[in-house]
Amino acid sequence: MKWACGRDGDNCYLDHRVVKFEAFNGCFPNPKMSFTDLDAICEIGGRFLVQEWKQNGHLPDGQRILLERLSRRSDFRAVVVDGDPMYMSVKSFAPVIDGEVCAVVRADLEDLRAYVKRWAHWAYGLKQEGR
Repeated sequence: MKWACGRDGDNCYLDHRVVKFEAFNGCFPNPKMSFTDLDAICEIGGRFLVQEWKQNGHLPDGQRILLERLSRRSDFRAVVVDGDPMYMSVKSFAPVIDGEVCAVVRADLEDLRAYVKRWAHWAYGLKQEGR
């Protein structure tokens, strides 16, 4: 995938593979509403973990509201990562659990991996117990 748009438009991932959400303008009652994308999602046994990466750690209001509302479900968790996905560098992350964005945790990639592993163990363990 090539993200370097401008010089070689024929191979620009953004131009050729990313949904143009503006095509759905006017479909929703509130003109500010639109679709959003999520950077990563994993499902184990009907339980979900979403990662949303932001280079400044700031979630737009619409994404924040979406993740808070989804996280009210007992089978849904999210984590907002302040980092650079190009280099997989992580400065911090904030879990989104039970309807709220939790405190920011200073972290590196290994800390985030440990968080994901704990979530996977929890999700898989529940699946194995039949809950």
